[in-house]
Amino acid sequence: MNRPYKFAGLLITLLALAFTSFTLVSAAEPAVPTTTIDRIQDTTPGMKVIIGGTSSLSEVIVKVIAPDKTVLFYDIAAVSGGKYAVSFTLPGGAAAGQYQAAAGNGTNVANAVFNVYSVGCGSCGGGIGGGGSGTGTPAPGTVVFTGADIPEAQNGVVTLSVDFGAGQAGGTIELPANLAELAGADVLLVLPEGSIRLPKEVLAELAKLVPAGEQAADSRIVLHIRGLDDEELKSAVSALAQGNAGTTIQSAGQALELTLAVKGASGTETKLEKFVKPVTLSLKLSAGADKQLSGIYYIPGSGKAEYAGGTLQGDSIVTAVSHFSAYAALTSSKTFNDMPASHWAYTYVRVLSAKHVIEGVSPTAFSPSKQLTRAEFVTMLARYLKLEPAAGAAPFHDVLAGSWYAEAVSAAYAKGLVTGVSKDSFAPDQKLTREELAVLLARVQASGAAAKPSGFKDAGSISSWARASVNSVLESGLMTGLPDNRFAPQAQATRAEAAKVIYMLDQHS
Repeated sequence: MNRPYKFAGLLITLLALAFTSFTLVSAAEPAVPTTTIDRIQDTTPGMKVIIGGTSSLSEVIVKVIAPDKTVLFYDIAAVSGGKYAVSFTLPGGAAAGQYQAAAGNGTNVANAVFNVYSVGCGSCGGGIGGGGSGTGTPAPGTVVFTGADIPEAQNGVVTLSVDFGAGQAGGTIELPANLAELAGADVLLVLPEGSIRLPKEVLAELAKLVPAGEQAADSRIVLHIRGLDDEELKSAVSALAQGNAGTTIQSAGQALELTLAVKGASGTETKLEKFVKPVTLSLKLSAGADKQLSGIYYIPGSGKAEYAGGTLQGDSIVTAVSHFSAYAALTSSKTFNDMPASHWAYTYVRVLSAKHVIEGVSPTAFSPSKQLTRAEFVTMLARYLKLEPAAGAAPFHDVLAGSWYAEAVSAAYAKGLVTGVSKDSFAPDQKLTREELAVLLARVQASGAAAKPSGFKDAGSISSWARASVNSVLESGLMTGLPDNRFAPQAQATRAEAAKVIYMLDQHS
């Protein structure tokens, strides 16, 4: 028959003395007990702890020792059908750390450990899952969430706030391995200096990394976040600027190394190398950073940093990444000898150069007045839209495989953004007219709404196939007319005009 359990105090002391023959058995002792303890789930103060297992005895003594070596819990459980179970609720003020549990009598004793984590503690966090010696006590800078910490999704997102402690930008976040099931939605981790949104599809892939033979409760998702030191960042910035004449690269905010994995009961981690759906990474910009020139850069272990993207959202820069590694918020300021600050397109070219959408005709020249070719603009557009490479080549005989524009043309054609000048010809070197430019922009904009006719004095010269597109981009502000109240539909567009319309497209997105 089970007897009521008692917590620390005089009665516990007397009971403990009464069972002096019952001690914790060292794992080094060779005797194999006929009493076992099932894995005990890690927990937090105020939560229920269940201790159960099997035994050949008629009843077992169950004892729990706190990290300070005092007896936290003591009870005698009846064994029925070879099994026993007791439960108790941890005190609200229970200390964080590793607790020892024992069950049995005399020398027929089984031992186990479980962890208690302090919810919201910057150095330890909350906890779930594993129990057993494999998971251990969290290291400083670790924040752990239990299943009970996962709130209801709001607008399709579960939000968890993470605090590693005063002045700490990095640490380790531990989450339930079955987070995909618990959340049923994307999970947004709000960090001191940014945020990470993990799609539910990525969480499902992580669940598949639970070691064979283990339950999800025995494993955890771990996200390691490490801030890059000054030397690492300096090296990456130097490598990026090297060979880019007229380009100044500077730190714009956080630089973090990220690793996402699943940790099994043994402590072994299995890294998720690639994401089935992009993860959204947001890094907070420093107060003095030029927001328009800021972006997120991927910093590989060796080699030059690569632009990963960057959309400004308040004081943060945001992009989607397909894998974790080191990422940094940087600004890139590019100057061209033929683009002084007084040029009307200076800002457009400067901003789009920082976004790696446009390039010069040489390291030092942009040639703003040079007439724009079809290949040039489609390439700019593909870079801006971050179009993925198409499965096959476009059906144009004059778009040669391996040419600098082939991939962009194929990707834009696959998306329905461009067509050829004929069934099998693209004419990559043909100059682009302003009305052709309007048609391409209207396809990207795809508003579907009819726009009012333009009031330009040469509106009648706009080709019938381009009229609706011209009206649409004029109404949305993507394009404007010339100072003399003309649209000049057949005039050839320039590289400076291309920079302006893509800049306006970005402003309207």
